[in-house]
Amino acid sequence: MIWISLASRRTDAADVWLVSGWWKIDAHGCEELGRFARPTIYLHAENAEGRQWNGIDAKLCVQMNNFRYAYRPVHACEGVLRGFYEKTIDGSWSSFEWRVAE
Repeated sequence: MIWISLASRRTDAADVWLVSGWWKIDAHGCEELGRFARPTIYLHAENAEGRQWNGIDAKLCVQMNNFRYAYRPVHACEGVLRGFYEKTIDGSWSSFEWRVAE
């Protein structure tokens, strides 16, 4: 079991991040998680054993329960900071896959 958190920057305010999570994905599963602002989204994953897929492209605040909020990094984090991977989505793509190996 893997939990996914995603983030994107607001198109009208570059210093504001829209951060949400957690989507529960079965091992070897594939899920559609939603629509996000292009061209860049940020991804973080964790499993039940505590392994994390931390990226170095952004450090963002996440909550331990399900959440969705706007976040400005200059404000104090009321959850925990996690590293996110950056993924640039080409304008011609209608979707993409991110494979997380356990």
